[in-house]
Amino acid sequence: MHAMAGFKVIDAPCCKTVGNLTSTPFRSARKNRNEYRFWDEFHTTEAMNRFGQRALNAAHPSDAYPFDISHLINM
Repeated sequence: MHAMAGFKVIDAPCCKTVGNLTSTPFRSARKNRNEYRFWDEFHTTEAMNRFGQRALNAAHPSDAYPFDISHLINM
């Protein structure tokens, strides 16, 4: 898959899970987890959450050109 918004991995989780959808025991989190879109099979990483927050309410016009979502809602 193609990289998206600075994420190097968008089609695989940062943290592998076992059958009951819990993180693999005794395994440290990856050091490069900000490069992943998903933490596990269902949850997005903090980096992806920040990306979504910028799309909703951009601090700078360049974060969501030409408008962020909150401005579109108010139009």
